[in-house]
Amino acid sequence: MNSNFRFLTILCLLVLVCYVIMVPNKRLICADKKGSYISEEIKYKKEIEKAIREINQFVLSDSLWKMWQSVRDSQFVIPQTDTTGALKRLGVGSQKAKKAVQMIQQISESMDSLKANKIKLDAILELEKARVDLEESIKLNPYDHRTQKWLVWIFQQLADLHTERENYGRATTMLEYLAYILKDDPQLFYKLGENYLWLGNWKKARENLMKSINLVLDSDWETINTDELFFHYSLRAEAEIQMGMVQEALLTLNYAKLIAPSPEEEQRIQWQIKWINWDDGNLTNSIKYDELKEKFKNCKDHNKLISDYMTLLGKLTTNNAKNEIHWQISKLEFQFLNKRVEAIMRLFNVIREIEIDSLGVAIELENQRYLNDYGLMCYNLGVENLKQNDYKVAYIYFTQSAAIHWEGIGKSYFQLAYISNSKNDVAIQLCNKALQFRNSLSLTEIYQTYELLFNSYKRKGVFDQAELWYQKLVNVQ
Repeated sequence: MNSNFRFLTILCLLVLVCYVIMVPNKRLICADKKGSYISEEIKYKKEIEKAIREINQFVLSDSLWKMWQSVRDSQFVIPQTDTTGALKRLGVGSQKAKKAVQMIQQISESMDSLKANKIKLDAILELEKARVDLEESIKLNPYDHRTQKWLVWIFQQLADLHTERENYGRATTMLEYLAYILKDDPQLFYKLGENYLWLGNWKKARENLMKSINLVLDSDWETINTDELFFHYSLRAEAEIQMGMVQEALLTLNYAKLIAPSPEEEQRIQWQIKWINWDDGNLTNSIKYDELKEKFKNCKDHNKLISDYMTLLGKLTTNNAKNEIHWQISKLEFQFLNKRVEAIMRLFNVIREIEIDSLGVAIELENQRYLNDYGLMCYNLGVENLKQNDYKVAYIYFTQSAAIHWEGIGKSYFQLAYISNSKNDVAIQLCNKALQFRNSLSLTEIYQTYELLFNSYKRKGVFDQAELWYQKLVNVQ
């Protein structure tokens, strides 16, 4: 026994020693890996910065294309030596371009983002070097179609890669050169317009998008891709909105709406039209309203927000816009400033101007939200007064909420029936009203409505009806 015990003790001590030795080593290994990753990250960042500096050194010259045009339009004869030099430059440039392609092909989804970024920048750098060689080649021999094709391809690749890196200035420059060569490519002018939008140059964006649309419309009607044309119109409208060209933007958006490729896109265009028309084309007011709605998300000073809304209210010209601002203010007053009565009165002044149908529903679907919120505010105030046993005031608020067709109207009738429980005929009438809108009632409220009906008929001595509601009551249980 003693020997076995000693053996087990020694074995445990050895295991413990190994653990003490190994665990710190594991930690050191993890620390080494982490340190290695950080140093690799720093290295890539430095290399990326260096690559960007090198890329920016490659300046594009307008003189190249002016020279090309002048030579192409003249009877200029190219010396043999220039032709040979052009071919050498073409060979060197095309090899660099192929190398760039191979670099991009190395990038995979699983690759570290910094490493992928570095490879992409190296590829851009090679393409820029290839561009310089090919530009020198085209200067020597402007007629060589192979060099022209290589240059077009390189400009396309650089434009896409710079756009992907959000270097819109550089991408736009590349696209402008392409536009000089490929004068009839609508997609090219679309990309130019898109990049100018990102740069905030609305005028140039609109000019290029108008070109892209005209080129599409000038083509064979049977080959027109209306889905693509839709996005051309959509971007052009964006430029026009930014320029404050209200009527032009509305016209462009209506063209886009006619050829929307999906219900979602049509809805988006309709929203933009509505946004422009929110205050009869006063875009400054629409933009300010968007800012205030965004401000509400993280708002801490609700009094200040109301003050801003009131300032905007004084600048509005349409009743629809004014009603929406009053609605926003009423919500703030009710939810955050304990001005519930004032909020209800403010919203009441809005809903009394709303056109409703024979069922009490707002004719314009968007106005139903005002009815819903007014009904809910009155209902909540009724519930508050009910908890304080102030049945008279509660009844007034429930009556107000039941007077309009809001989404919880059944609840209002139920509460009125509950307060009128002692008046059998009134309670029965109100319970039946509540059940007409049973979709807005919870299961508990339906049960309690049946219970009210059962008790009311029982007190009246109408036992067959009481039995009927009792059976429904049992079924709900």
